[in-house]
This record gives sequence, C-alpha cells and structure tokens, in this order.
Amino acid sequence: MSNRTLSNRSGALFCCAILLTLAAACGKSSSAGGGAVDECKGKPVVSDSACDKTQRPIVFVHGTLGSGDNIAHVAKLFGSNGYCQSMFVAVDYNSLGGSPAAQLDTLIDKVLKDSGATQVDLMGHSQGAMHCYTYLNDPKHAAKVAHYVHLAGGPQSKPPGGVKTLSLSSKADAILGPDGVTGADKTVVFDKQDHFAVASSTDSFVEIYKYLIGKEPKYTEVQCGDEMVTIVGKAETFGDNMPANGKLEVCELGDSPRERGAPVTTFTNDGSGTEITWQAKRGVQYEFRGLDANGKVLGHVYFAPFKRSDYLVRFLSPSKNPLAMSPTNSIVRDAGHTSIIGRWAQGAFRQDLGNSLKIDGTEVLSNPVANAMTTTVGLFMFDANKNKKTDGGLLSAYASTPFVKGTDVYMDATKAAWITLEFDGTTMRVPNWPSTTEGDLLITLP
Repeated sequence: MSNRTLSNRSGALFCCAILLTLAAACGKSSSAGGGAVDECKGKPVVSDSACDKTQRPIVFVHGTLGSGDNIAHVAKLFGSNGYCQSMFVAVDYNSLGGSPAAQLDTLIDKVLKDSGATQVDLMGHSQGAMHCYTYLNDPKHAAKVAHYVHLAGGPQSKPPGGVKTLSLSSKADAILGPDGVTGADKTVVFDKQDHFAVASSTDSFVEIYKYLIGKEPKYTEVQCGDEMVTIVGKAETFGDNMPANGKLEVCELGDSPRERGAPVTTFTNDGSGTEITWQAKRGVQYEFRGLDANGKVLGHVYFAPFKRSDYLVRFLSPSKNPLAMSPTNSIVRDAGHTSIIGRWAQGAFRQDLGNSLKIDGTEVLSNPVANAMTTTVGLFMFDANKNKKTDGGLLSAYASTPFVKGTDVYMDATKAAWITLEFDGTTMRVPNWPSTTEGDLLITLP
C-alpha cells in the first residue's frame, strides 16, 4: 500500500462529463474481480516503449462541462497505433465562465520544451474550438501550431490564423449542426455522429489520424498494452475543473460485492496539485473511492478494466457552481437503493441508433431519455419515487438539463449484490452501494 500526494504535471461543449465523485470502496485483491478477465492474454501487445517519439505532440481543448477525458478514447486509439500517449495532452479550464488562454499557452510551451518538437497539433471541441480560434488569431501563437482540428465547433468563415485545418462536424449534431470551417484543408461531415461523438468516436479518430499522421491507422480498436499500464489522472470539480481536496483510495474489485480490504494505493490531494501517476495491472477492474477533506465518502467511480495506458483519466467531484449543481441535487437517494450515473466514452447514448443499456436484464434506454435531440452524455438512474420498481421514462427534473437526463431505475441495495450492466456487447459488474451512505456510482462504459 502506498500513500502519495497529487502533484502537477504538464500534460467534452463537453456534452458530457457528469459530475460526481471520485470513487469506490476497496475490495479484496482478485485478478478477476467483479468477473473481469484479462482479455489481452495471447493477443498482440502495442507497447508504450515502442511508440514513435518523432511525432508532434497533440493538445486538446474541451468544451462546456467538459474535461480532458473527453478525448481519452481517441488518445488510446492513437497509442494503439504507435503514437506516444504521454504526448497527447489536454488543458482543463473553467468551462462555466473561464478562459484557458494562459493555461493553453503555458501547456504548449511546456510540451514543446519536453518533446523537442517545434510545433504541436491543436484540437478544440465545441466551446473549446472558440478558445482555439482566439488563441490562434495571435500570430505568435499560430506559429507554435502545425495543424488545427475543429471538432463540432460550429461555423467559421476561415481557418484560424492561417493554420492548416481539419473540420469535423455532423448532420446529427443537435447542438451546433453540420456547419464547419469554410476553406479548411479538409472537411468531413458525418451523418449520424452526435455532438460529443464528433470528438470522441472511433470514426472521428480515423479521420484525425489520417490527417495528422498521413496514413490509414492499422488498428481501429483499442489494442492491448504492457502488463503494467500507466494511469495518469486528475481530481477536479465538475464543469469548472477546480482542484479537488480529499483522498482517493484505489482497490482491486473483490470477488464478492462490497468486500473491503487495504487499498493498493492511496492518493491525497491538498489542493496544491491535481494529477496522479500510477502503475496499474492490465485487465484488472479497479474501484476508486473518493473522500472529501473531512473524510466523508463522496462516491464510487468505475471504469472497464484498463487494456492499455490512459493519460487522461479524470475523477470528478461536485462543483459549488450553481450551473453544475442541478443534476446531482435532483438525485433521490435512499438506504435501500443504488444511484448510478452512466457515461459512454465514445459518445452520447442513442436509443434511436441502436444503443442498448440493460441493468440486471432490464433495458433502461428509451426514446425520451436517449434520442438524437437529447444528446444524453450522462444518464442519471435511481428510484425516483421510491416504489421499488423500475418505471423508466424521463424524470421531470432533467427535462431541460443540457447533456444530462434522468430515468427511474430501481437497484436494490438492501443486501450486498452485484449490479450487472450490459452495454452494446460489453458487460460490467459493480457493487450495489446504498446511495445515502456511499454516494452515487459514476460508471464510464468503454
């Protein structure tokens, strides 16, 4: 067991992020905890050490309510094709009224110094695209950038600062529509990508990779990494991305639900820094349990077992900004049921495009909560009327919230048990923690 302090390192309109907590409780060590099995055994491995160190660094700027993890899936696909993931970095800024200008320039200067490169490639999503335009319209800044990638950033009359530009947009983007950059070096308009997927999907990765690297990617699925993978993450508040105080305990998911044991590592954040670096076992499912500065449990965070390194992990805790508080304030918690906030790393939930999310065998995606217009990046699920039944539908408290919708799902927490989530062929199991004492479960589906 180790205890470390979060330290600084240079290093989503996020249609999504979902506020919650940092966490998860600790379980007895098990290489197949929660039913997870290392699917990489016997398969090809794309090692971090074999990456191409001659490639330019890539810098990403997220959108409203977003953070650096909005581009994590794309970054892992780059790594699966031999790109050095440590050089795929993101700036996290206050998307509820702040500007990343100073942070962005400082980060670009740092990665140029660290890498020895003369320029970076810059990517902006939604609101982040607006900030990239502001940045690149300064000739001194534009000189530091070789290419700009415009991700669902709305219409622009010309490329920013004369920088070569790839413009990605979609006819199915209910937020900013299909218009992109007039005069871009290359323009791609998707038919069915939602606003978030324009930045995070595999299809977008293919177009970005071809444009920046100059060839077709060998792999379009995340490939296995080394047996020990590098996890780099930040603990911050949802939306405004302020450093979060408290403690993060990391444990392997146990063989039985709610088992507790010593954490494999613990990170403490005193507010002076926001990043952790940790070596995790490939193919093992971990729990992350977050506590605030007073020791109160904030909640539980779960990811699918890591197949390869991830330098863009984010552990989000509730913000005090009123613009970000409404979705979590509307959660009905109870000692007898579990509350889950679900996210998908590759886009919004789209029942109309065939997405299926079953919880313990019951389908929870419906047209009112997951269609082309809702852009549901975060789905809040709990027993809203406490009737111990799954009633589904769109909860009125979430009818007008952007990117976030709520639906009535009953998950019994009276006795320790596994909750099984099945999403488009992927299965995850998590413990059924009581929401009143253990907080909400934030689950990111791969």
